[in-house]
This record gives sequence, structure tokens and C-alpha cells, in this order.
Amino acid sequence: MSKISAYLQLIFFILLLSYATYHLFKGQFEQSLLTFPIFAVYYVFVIARNKKAVSGSEKEDR
Repeated sequence: MSKISAYLQLIFFILLLSYATYHLFKGQFEQSLLTFPIFAVYYVFVIARNKKAVSGSEKEDR
């Protein structure tokens, strides 16, 4: 992953967390939970895929 994409992802998720926190403090619980599916999809398609690729390459090294 390049540094630019890492910084963009970091900024995007900080903005999402800020949005959710702002609406949570305003008392709009449903609005604050709208960001959860975005975090879940990101985890499934980016983080879990990278973990699978790393564990697969470790098995090849053995």
C-alpha cells in the first residue's frame, strides 16, 4: 500500500469518526450508526483480505 492511499484512508476514517461522534453527542443515534456499515465493509474487503494474503504467503515460505 502506498503512503498516499494510507493517508487518504486515515483522513477518510477520521472524518467518519468525527461525523459519527458529532451526531452521537447531538442525540441522533441512528445517524451516528450509519457509518458502521462503511467500517464493516472496509474491514471485510481490505483488512481481512490482507490478513489472508499474508497468512497464505507464510505457508508458502515453510
